[in-house]
Amino acid sequence: MLIPTFREVQDEITSMLRQQGYLAAILVDLAPLAHIEKSFGGAAFRSLREQVDPLLQSMRENFRQDDFVTRDEREGDRFLLFLSGPRRGDTPFRSETLRKLVGRVEEYLNPRVGRLTLPYLKERPVLVAGYGVVLWSPLESPERQILRLVDDAATCALMRVRIRERDQRERLFEIIQNREIWTAFQPIVDLKDGSVLAWEGLSRGPRGSDVELPMVLFGQALRYGIGVGREGFTWNGTERISRMSEWPDWHPPSEMIDRQPYLPRFMAGGPGNPLGARALYLGKTLYRIHGTNQPSTIGTFVSSGCIRLINEDVEDLYSRVQVGTRVVVLPGRPAENVANGAPQSAANGAGPVPVGAPMNTAPPSTASVPRSYGNGITSSPLPPPGR
Repeated sequence: MLIPTFREVQDEITSMLRQQGYLAAILVDLAPLAHIEKSFGGAAFRSLREQVDPLLQSMRENFRQDDFVTRDEREGDRFLLFLSGPRRGDTPFRSETLRKLVGRVEEYLNPRVGRLTLPYLKERPVLVAGYGVVLWSPLESPERQILRLVDDAATCALMRVRIRERDQRERLFEIIQNREIWTAFQPIVDLKDGSVLAWEGLSRGPRGSDVELPMVLFGQALRYGIGVGREGFTWNGTERISRMSEWPDWHPPSEMIDRQPYLPRFMAGGPGNPLGARALYLGKTLYRIHGTNQPSTIGTFVSSGCIRLINEDVEDLYSRVQVGTRVVVLPGRPAENVANGAPQSAANGAGPVPVGAPMNTAPPSTASVPRSYGNGITSSPLPPPGR
């Protein structure tokens, strides 16, 4: 069932406003999901929305069946739940009740929408709702009052996002000051003979908390899975980003066409383009750090020297660097010495490390590999090595 715009049910909403003497609304903004459309294209986003929209309808059925679920025609990713009055005749209006209802909406939608986005996003998006209230006035047109109500709810949602971010920051300060951080030491081993090459220590937040993972705790050290040059096309050295492009066109160089004459001479930017969503051009070389329309190639030796990331990661990296940023590509081990299917990261010797972007780097002999990859990393923390 298609969710109507609030203008399409404006008469019913106006009737509620007049009868109750006021009107309350909850706004849900799906803007955090727009990233999927940029990275995976309109078809993927529409498919996701076809699954999300019924959740909004079921939300009304689970909470208050007399309410109206509508779309904000001015912002296609915003939805509004116009609330009917209290069910019990003499129940007074309480703002606290409205705030609790907003919390229930967030608790209902976030885990369900999060599951739907698993194929697209590494971290579940957080949807934040807002609310607004308007009193009926015979001196102002109903349409203007409803628009003011919608804007009030949107402002409230933005304010709640800021409060959430501040709470997370204050929690981090508490963890650091109260020494609630603990460190897990684990070996990095050679996958051929099991010998320990190095150790890594991962600082974590309180066990079992939502800030236990280092990336969540600090939000600064980033590691991206990458695909690198196949045998004969690896390289290392230092370059600077000379150009940056969103949804770049692809002009295969003549050297590549000589090797693969079946390649097109030109391909316009878009979801089907092998350069993906973003490209960072390295100096005067033919090499780029770019996205990909083949996420399954991440972690393999596949390219002609370029470094590829999934579109979500390259968009994130793109937002953190600028023209002139220095990129260091470290020498890595040969392909045959790396476990089959083990994703190579920008920290383990075969990838670019833009200076100025918040990444962990390490020489190949001390490179850290995410513990979920391969069989050479233990699944539980070990004590630090003896001196």
